[in-house]
Amino acid sequence: MRLRALVAAALVCVAVPVAIIVFGSGGGYSISAIFPDAGQLVRGDLVQVAGRNVGKVSAIRLTGNGQASVELSISSGGLTPLHRGTIAQIRAVGLSSIANRFVDLSPGPPNTPEIPDGGTLPASQTRGIVDLDVLLNSMTPTVRRQVQDIVGQVAEASRAPAARQMNAGLAYLNPALSQTAALGREVLSDQTAIAKLVDTGSRVTGTLAQQRAALGDGLQSASEVTRALAAERTQVGDVLARAPASMRQAQTTLAHLDALLPQVNAVLRDSGPTIGPLTSVLRRTGPLVSDAEPALGQMRTLLQQAKAALEPLPELDRQASPAIESAGAAFKQLLPIVSGLRAYTPDLVAGFFGGFGGRTGGYYDANGHYVRISLQGSSASFPGLLPPVPPNNSDILGGYRTGLTARCPGGAEEPAPDHSNPWQPPDMKSICNPEDDHR
Repeated sequence: MRLRALVAAALVCVAVPVAIIVFGSGGGYSISAIFPDAGQLVRGDLVQVAGRNVGKVSAIRLTGNGQASVELSISSGGLTPLHRGTIAQIRAVGLSSIANRFVDLSPGPPNTPEIPDGGTLPASQTRGIVDLDVLLNSMTPTVRRQVQDIVGQVAEASRAPAARQMNAGLAYLNPALSQTAALGREVLSDQTAIAKLVDTGSRVTGTLAQQRAALGDGLQSASEVTRALAAERTQVGDVLARAPASMRQAQTTLAHLDALLPQVNAVLRDSGPTIGPLTSVLRRTGPLVSDAEPALGQMRTLLQQAKAALEPLPELDRQASPAIESAGAAFKQLLPIVSGLRAYTPDLVAGFFGGFGGRTGGYYDANGHYVRISLQGSSASFPGLLPPVPPNNSDILGGYRTGLTARCPGGAEEPAPDHSNPWQPPDMKSICNPEDDHR
């Protein structure tokens, strides 16, 4: 009995530390991560941070909206509590099986709020996993056939004597392969950077997987652009053929620009003192522009009215041009007549006012205005008292003439002592006849 008690006590001593290590001390720390799907996680899968085990998946539940709520029990005391910004991602150790999934945590910054025990990581802070069979099932029959063709071509290329030829080629590629191996060793020497690179690539892949609809649209647009370029291959070829000459011209332009830049720098350097006054002037022009805005509005209205007034002018020009041309031709024919009448202007004015208006004259003395009355008569006024009037053109009355229709300018009056009238235009002698002038 004593031996059995000692064995039982030893088992208890061994089981307690193991339980503490496996399940943690106390109640532990757990959070729930919401995933679109559980990604074939099972209870007991590991939770890791940077490749170190920090806990396990303790439960998997289905949410009300059809998502997976994965409960993560964290046993590493130095990691808890987690902070806002933590990312949980489902990953796989390899492709050999599906029961090798784990949850990779990327803790959030320590300066962000803490996630309490029993808190939840929303779906925006979780990343699922894309299985190979899901990827293959998402392919269309056409894509599957193309993948099969590629695999078949690779297999065909690997048949004899391709293997022997490849081995012979490796002998020539030995220096390059050695350098590649050295590069690989150098890259693998920084595991932390590689882990960050892989983690970033995984995040990018997850983001792209979530945006597969947008990627499909982008690929469709790229396909349409490619087809459009193929349809315009003649124009594209012409552009490519002209590209070298354009590049040479651009190179020449850039060379000239390179020579011009020092001069521009000098101009900018010399214009530095003027920047301050110019800034002041521009600052003062602000109110002027604001005050000018109503005037510009009125000017816009005026321009619209002017446009409305000028729009009929082309039609008016079309209709008035024949009339103006006819008037011009008539003025050309009227010009000789006007030139001839111009010399008779004094006669017309004097005749108008003297013939129609009459001539008036006033006589004044100390008593004011008076009228002089005289008797006017002819040889026929008193018949029998005076001798008969001699025939026409006699020396007594000088006679009278008829049909005087071609008098020269000023020919209706008696000739002036200075011979200023009558006047016969030297270039228009045909319009008057000196014989019809006053004598």
